[in-house]
Amino acid sequence: IIPNFINVFTSLIGFQTRSNLVIGIILVIVLIITLLLTLIISEQKQRIILLMQEVSLLKNKIKDLRK
Repeated sequence: IIPNFINVFTSLIGFQTRSNLVIGIILVIVLIITLLLTLIISEQKQRIILLMQEVSLLKNKIKDLRK
């Protein structure tokens, strides 16, 4: 049952062999993972910038208090 389903699914999508379907699925999964990691990195970059700004403000406050 499973091999027939895979063969029918492969021909419906337009791939010629099952191995091409597997490679295509793997490529799509890698692309999705890459996009998700890019989003995470972008969010982290924004958080780092905010933290740097907060640290700078705190350093200035400490410097002012020591005067």
